[in-house]
Amino acid sequence: MGSVYLANDTRLRRQAALKFIAPQLASDARSRSRFLSEARAASALNHPNVCVIYEVGETEQGWPFLAMECVDGESLDERMNRAPVSIDDIVSIAIQLVDALDAAHGEGIIHRDIKPANLRLSKRGQLKVLDFGLAKRFADDSDGLLPETVDMTQTSPGAVVGTPSYMSPEQAIGREVDTRSDLFSTGVVLYQLVAGRVPFAGKTLAEILQKVVTAQPEALARFNYDVPEGLERIIRKCLEKDPESRYQSAKELLVDLRAISRDAVARQAVGRGETQAIDLPGAGSEELPTPEEVGASDVFISFANIDDRPMSVGRQGWISQFTRNLELRLGQLSGQDVRVRRQPDLAGRAGLENQVIESIPDAKT
Repeated sequence: MGSVYLANDTRLRRQAALKFIAPQLASDARSRSRFLSEARAASALNHPNVCVIYEVGETEQGWPFLAMECVDGESLDERMNRAPVSIDDIVSIAIQLVDALDAAHGEGIIHRDIKPANLRLSKRGQLKVLDFGLAKRFADDSDGLLPETVDMTQTSPGAVVGTPSYMSPEQAIGREVDTRSDLFSTGVVLYQLVAGRVPFAGKTLAEILQKVVTAQPEALARFNYDVPEGLERIIRKCLEKDPESRYQSAKELLVDLRAISRDAVARQAVGRGETQAIDLPGAGSEELPTPEEVGASDVFISFANIDDRPMSVGRQGWISQFTRNLELRLGQLSGQDVRVRRQPDLAGRAGLENQVIESIPDAKT
């Protein structure tokens, strides 16, 4: 869309980023309108995680520009390319991003182009959302009717706008979008942070869009065993194809992300010895499964409790990780819920009853 330059504000003695529209687009009315819409969208927001617009103007030659906050640090793209991002940092980034979207959605603004290149991290880890150039805004309706959607980019009806791998399914097929489209794109970004790859990749635009619309993402545990089950569940809900099955608002998503963050703090406290550690998986007086429970399972796994011992605080044992990955993968392949029964066998306890063992062939393995 344009070029960005580092500049010095001589009056206020601060650095600023100057964004100019591309010269070949400066004379195009639609491109100029889209460029200026970014300033209108971003300047309507006052949030610590949204890049601040200082000034909107034109050069003497009629070249439009935006003067905006210069964020030190790196883009999220650059951060991911430099090194894997820890789960704690991913949750922090997610909370900041969704909080900014909650503010934008509250002002009736849909970003429509959430992707790592439009997210910048300062050296202190503060996230800034950039580039509202594809923003869409809902106009106020004094009659109390459903709000009218105003396309701030002046695109034609049915036009596909955004970045293919991060589009929502409704974006990909040119349908009307609402705030839940941004939440799908957020899920794509979080998936990429955890897995190191986007969930919907392809060699051509058509292949990418086809996967966005129809394909299910692979289980995250396949790429990162450290991902908490709660975070994986959040990401999968964001990536639901049907908007009605996703989070219905950024605020709702924010509640679940903050719960994950609180759990992480609690795990760290356990690691520092500030609170009592929880029992290991399978510890205690867990009862043996009944023949009926075994027969109702799709997969039955019996293991020694010591084999599922976590290697560090806050992590699952490898059998627990394998079980969760197996459930998700088999569910994707079959299109149905898969019931996996895990049965830890404590040291010194007698093996499974013969009656239970005899019922295992009835399980749908």
